Amino acid sequence: MTPFPLKVGDLLPRYRAELTNAAGLPLNLTTAVSVAFKMRAQGGVAAKISAAAAFVDRPAGVVEYAFAGADTDTAGDFDTLFLITWPDGPQTIPSSGFGLVRIEASF
Repeated sequence: MTPFPLKVGDLLPRYRAELTNAAGLPLNLTTAVSVAFKMRAQGGVAAKISAAAAFVDRPAGVVEYAFAGADTDTAGDFDTLFLITWPDGPQTIPSSGFGLVRIEASF
């Protein structure tokens, strides 16, 4: 997976993703109740970010997280995922593996 690149302290660009089903097709989020973004240091267990994300295009499965505050204050590689809440329960995307955010030191 290609890393999403940032420098320490950057809050832009926003982290935008097209969520897909097991067949690789866009996941229709029309009936989803909410979506959350989670990020942790690779190899870690504690979440650095666990916050609400926004629906950008529900039928096309596009969601977005706006970085804020101390979200990007540490250089390193971070695993990411989205947690969708449906009327009948939660679903984690991706269902296997993780997205990758790479935050590089700045000067």
